[in-house]
Amino acid sequence: MPTLIAIVFGVQSDLRAALLFAALAAVHIAGGAVTARPIAGAILAWTTRMALVIGGAIALASGHVDPFDIVTASVGIAFIGWGALSMRRSPALGSWPALGVGLAVLLVPPLIADFTDPELWRNVALGLVSAAAVLIGAMGRLQAPLVFGGAVLLVHAIAQLWPVITWLYEAVWWWLWLGIAGVIFVVLAATYERQLRLARGTIGRIAALR
Repeated sequence: MPTLIAIVFGVQSDLRAALLFAALAAVHIAGGAVTARPIAGAILAWTTRMALVIGGAIALASGHVDPFDIVTASVGIAFIGWGALSMRRSPALGSWPALGVGLAVLLVPPLIADFTDPELWRNVALGLVSAAAVLIGAMGRLQAPLVFGGAVLLVHAIAQLWPVITWLYEAVWWWLWLGIAGVIFVVLAATYERQLRLARGTIGRIAALR
């Protein structure tokens, strides 16, 4: 509590937030990794979880923590770590309930910052983390990181390439774009059945993931 108060009042907020939320995340993950008391158990799990969520919201609302990733990354990693351990203990647990919230907290805020407050280091980090999520999802046959990471990676790529896309659109004559669209339409129409089978197969394989 004293550390959180110091963060709210702007006393070395970035350093204190980094240490506080990293420590809370480590304790939260440790609670899911071990079975010995007092580290293991629902009381510590919910205590650290609420401390991460409520404390993170208070720290971010104070406006003294910059960049915000200091908080959101720690919370996201904590939830993902706990979820991964829960999936290991309970094979029937799906990846969406186990990892969905953590992935959202980890990936969505920097994705929004793509459009509101772009920073080079954040853009690079988001691309690497979302690509890693796709890779982990594909290798581990996990639906949530594959779909969520893929969606974030796609939107992130469009956001980063949008100036190039705009320049190409303005530089190329309109009738050439019309011709390109016509060729694509003809190709898709000619291979409609094959594309439909491929789409159904892809959707089926993704739906079969954990």
